[in-house]
Amino acid sequence: MRNARFGVAVVCVSLLWGCGGGSGGGGISPTNKNTNYVVTDLGEIVVNASVSTVLINNKSSVALVSVMAQTLPPTQEAFRVTNGAKMDLGTQASPLAINDLGQVLFPTAEYTGSGLVDYSSKFRTPGQTFQAAALNNNGQIAGVLSGINLHGHGHAAIYSSGGFTDLGVLAPYTDSQAVAINDAGQVACTTAQSPIPGNSLTTERSFLYSNGTITDLGSLGGERVDAYAINNAGQIVGVATIGPDPYSDTHAFLYTKGQMTDLGVLTGGQTSYAYSINTQGQAVGLGTTNGRSNPHAVFFTQGAVVDLNDRITANSGWELVTATGINDVGQIVGFGTWNGRQHGFLLTPQ
Repeated sequence: MRNARFGVAVVCVSLLWGCGGGSGGGGISPTNKNTNYVVTDLGEIVVNASVSTVLINNKSSVALVSVMAQTLPPTQEAFRVTNGAKMDLGTQASPLAINDLGQVLFPTAEYTGSGLVDYSSKFRTPGQTFQAAALNNNGQIAGVLSGINLHGHGHAAIYSSGGFTDLGVLAPYTDSQAVAINDAGQVACTTAQSPIPGNSLTTERSFLYSNGTITDLGSLGGERVDAYAINNAGQIVGVATIGPDPYSDTHAFLYTKGQMTDLGVLTGGQTSYAYSINTQGQAVGLGTTNGRSNPHAVFFTQGAVVDLNDRITANSGWELVTATGINDVGQIVGFGTWNGRQHGFLLTPQ
């Protein structure tokens, strides 16, 4: 996908007309499995370029898009779009997260209202390196810490107030990384050990870090469990294999109150993924519609797996492929095709 064909990175973001609306202040999502949506085009992904990230927050309903063009070397441009106003964030790194203050996290930097803050000197000190992955509304940044004190291993960690907190690992694993953090400082983490006996794949588990306690999320019967997101209620979503065979199908899961639940698949499909969850426990991701192929953007709510293509105007030219974010007022962002060309999208409940 990243052939060296084009010499210019192309920005593929159009306006979010009234994205914030009147409900962008952290209200409660009015959506359910029967909700219909209006599609807003976030712009075309031109030939041989790809959107790498689409994120959305709660307060100002900001959608952020990063575009990588097929150049040598590859280039990226990150933008924040608020109520139709597009702002270049001044970095070629891919964005990792956005909070309700409009702060945007990158691997070694953060964009705030006053500009880009470089964390390189804080994240790369003698003897240790920190790779950011997520942030919350209280300024805490979660990621992975590595260094000589960890003997070549990486541990999930939180960076806050100029210092690091090592979150440890899930025994008997030796490595871990943080993937998401909520406002209470609870962290969803993954850990890995290689290989699975008898083949070249790794076993992967995920855990919740909360107030110094590590809790295994469990499994859906398989060896691989990958957490992707956590909400302020401590609920976690992700994907897990459903059987002992390492090549088993993968299903989206919801972890809540010590229990992992299989979120299911679309009719005709075998796989699903959950990438984002809001405060109401509603999740979005993708589900295949033909075995393991033909992915569609999906909405997990009320025990149902909803194909979002069935909740937009028929014959609109859109095929929604992946949903990557949902906020607390029910807006959803992701990627798809419009009249056969790749675009980012924003869905707003009608």
